[in-house]
Amino acid sequence: MGAGTKANAGDDSENPSFRKESEPQHDYSENIDPIATLANEPCRVVDVRFEGARRTKPTILAKVVSDVFKSSSLQDCLIRSVQIRDNLKSLEAFSDVNIQIENIDQDKGDAYRVTFKVEERGRIAASANASVDNHSNKLTNFDLILPNLTGNCDCIKLSSKANTLGFISGKRLNSHEFLYTVPIRPWRALFNPVYSLSYGRNQYGAQPSGYDLEERSIANKVDFYSSPNTHHSISWDNIWRFIKTSSVNIPIEIREQSGHSVKSALKHTVTWDNRVYRGNFPSGGINVELSNEFPVTQIKDFARFTKHEASLQINARLPSYDVLGQMSLTAGAMGINRAAKYDICDKYFPGGPLTMRGFEHQGLGPNIRGHPIGVLSYFTAGLHLYPKLPYTTPGMFFYKSLRPHLFVNMGTVGDLNLLRKPGNFEDVKKEAHRFSDSMRYSAGIGLAMHAWGLRWEINYCIPIISKESDMTRTGLQWGFGFRYS
Repeated sequence: MGAGTKANAGDDSENPSFRKESEPQHDYSENIDPIATLANEPCRVVDVRFEGARRTKPTILAKVVSDVFKSSSLQDCLIRSVQIRDNLKSLEAFSDVNIQIENIDQDKGDAYRVTFKVEERGRIAASANASVDNHSNKLTNFDLILPNLTGNCDCIKLSSKANTLGFISGKRLNSHEFLYTVPIRPWRALFNPVYSLSYGRNQYGAQPSGYDLEERSIANKVDFYSSPNTHHSISWDNIWRFIKTSSVNIPIEIREQSGHSVKSALKHTVTWDNRVYRGNFPSGGINVELSNEFPVTQIKDFARFTKHEASLQINARLPSYDVLGQMSLTAGAMGINRAAKYDICDKYFPGGPLTMRGFEHQGLGPNIRGHPIGVLSYFTAGLHLYPKLPYTTPGMFFYKSLRPHLFVNMGTVGDLNLLRKPGNFEDVKKEAHRFSDSMRYSAGIGLAMHAWGLRWEINYCIPIISKESDMTRTGLQWGFGFRYS
């Protein structure tokens, strides 16, 4: 049960308790300062109990609470108990956790019992929510959840997804996923590593490029924190894909991509986020996300390339006018060589109401008769201002979740693999000039809202500078999703 603790076999099995093993008793009376505050009084935690823990294994609970026996003062005991409570709340097993600390030694007054009153989640739960996937499809998710099935604070989730706007846009989507998660060391708060195993099947239809896509994947993933604001996700993905183009009107450059392919990749994503919020809009702080994907080349027909993406968001508030300001940068690049093998679904497709406003969805970059063919590198940036709505106060819903939106977007696409190695300063100037000439710009005004976990926008957009290969859109444009620039 962990060093220095043992279960009290005489108690009810539904309410396990843990006692510190016998130690030489010390007389603290000589060391107590008469004017010391209550928080600094000596504290020996000799008993820890759980109330309401019926299914969670006592071996797990004993390790979770082992640190509280190291408390040297009442203040130290409170800090450690609160940290343990936060650890328990982060697990899938408990919906509520409360703490009770009581003195059980009336003579010396330094022996304490800590009781954690927990409420375990039900054996089965269901939920429904909305989300947006990497292909910008708006989804309605139905989840069946089996929390703490084996008593190890694990969770099994069965998910089914349907395209919310499929009957309007014609983008059919069926998605099913099996996900199993279990904490690796739930009794340590330093990294909080969680392992997950998932199997998923996704079917996409009527992509802007004109192809249907089916994916089946098995993924092993570990999530952990290296600091309170830094989250890491390392996954090993194995994906089988089938691209189908059923219409002769689809350009041959896309139809020749049809068929089966397999990709096995190691992916690492790190996110650092210290943003603070004024309502649902960030009013300060920075968010940084870096993602690197390295497909494996052990099998001849496997995908062979590297893929890198980065995003930066900086937020600030102008207090004199109650205006929120935001600057965002997003970039991605694929590293390939002559022997590289990749499919059209591996490429980037920038453009749309949440990335490059004033351009059609996936409309930034080359296309063939209105069908985007994707790019190997892209860069987008945005500058946003969010003044408050007139006649609103901080306590109102519209003040927290709805604001006018003024923006300027810029971006470009290309292929970093074609960059020439600069031999002198003139070569650097030529590349910088070529990059400047390739930039696109747009601006506009509208409304932005955060609701139901999504960002919603409706804007009047004006493309300022575009290229012949782009698909622009002037006028009203609306969209919703998680990520935006």
